[in-house]
Amino acid sequence: MAPTLKLIYWDAKARAESTRLALHIAGIPFEDFRLKREEWATLKQEMPFGQVPVLDVDGFRLAQSMAILRYAGNLTGLYPKDALEAAKVDMWLAQLEDYMQELLPSFRMPDGEAKLALRKKYAEETLPALLTKMEALAAKTGSAGHLVGDSLTIADLQLYASFGWFKSGILDGIPKDVTEKFVALEKVYQAVAENEKVKEWNAAHSQ
Repeated sequence: MAPTLKLIYWDAKARAESTRLALHIAGIPFEDFRLKREEWATLKQEMPFGQVPVLDVDGFRLAQSMAILRYAGNLTGLYPKDALEAAKVDMWLAQLEDYMQELLPSFRMPDGEAKLALRKKYAEETLPALLTKMEALAAKTGSAGHLVGDSLTIADLQLYASFGWFKSGILDGIPKDVTEKFVALEKVYQAVAENEKVKEWNAAHSQ
């Protein structure tokens, strides 16, 4: 019997979108519960670590976005069964988390010159250096527009979600085209963007 799923997160993409996409692509029903600010003070006490996303699986609340995404990957067939291929997906998921870390302090800074200076350095120095290494690795671990192997995995969905954040233009001080010269990685992004189920999801959730 298929589990009853309820994904709890804000009305935003961020740390939940790759899981939403995995479940939607596979046609697995889930409740996409989007928190309102006024609900959080009460619900926070019910979350395992006081944070979201959380995936309620038949009443068990699974926390941590990467644990949730891997579970969704196993449930949908978007996470490899082969141990080494699964480890490659894990490697990419870890790197896709790490490459955002040096940007995160800017979200705790007030708007102003210091914040923009940090983001400028990130966009012009830190991020290109990391993406150059990721570009070289993509050629070794995947093909046909995928990070691992030659078919869609949750690693592709995570790259799509993180690149989409840059491309949205909502990050002041970071150009929307900051990823575009990295051809292999952009090919992965475009392959996900052109997936019919992803287009269907985006058309229905345009935030």
